[in-house]
Amino acid sequence: MKPEMAELAGALTDVMRGHEELQKALDDKLNDEFSPDTYRSMSQKRWGALLRELGPVVQKVIEDGDYSAEEVGGCLRLLLDVLKEISPDVFLEDELEEEEARSAPDDEEGEVDEDDSGQPRR
Repeated sequence: MKPEMAELAGALTDVMRGHEELQKALDDKLNDEFSPDTYRSMSQKRWGALLRELGPVVQKVIEDGDYSAEEVGGCLRLLLDVLKEISPDVFLEDELEEEEARSAPDDEEGEVDEDDSGQPRR
């Protein structure tokens, strides 16, 4: 492995360790136990807590590293694409849900279709 790739692998390992530590801290704070298997069923409370904790971290990386949000987003997207290649099933449920959402009718069940004047269509 090239030295710059080894450095990147070490940095990603540090990110994952930091993530584990954050999850453990939230276990105590939220009186809730995290398991990697629960990402899809994670409570809104835990998800919100993660967003509140990670928002300032990402902001600090952007400001202190002199990166743009687009650069950080591009890097994260690249990492996601690499992960999809390594383990395609990781995001399979998300993709199926997105496909279902795209193929679902636009109208909500029970809504009345209206014409341009706002009157119900007959």
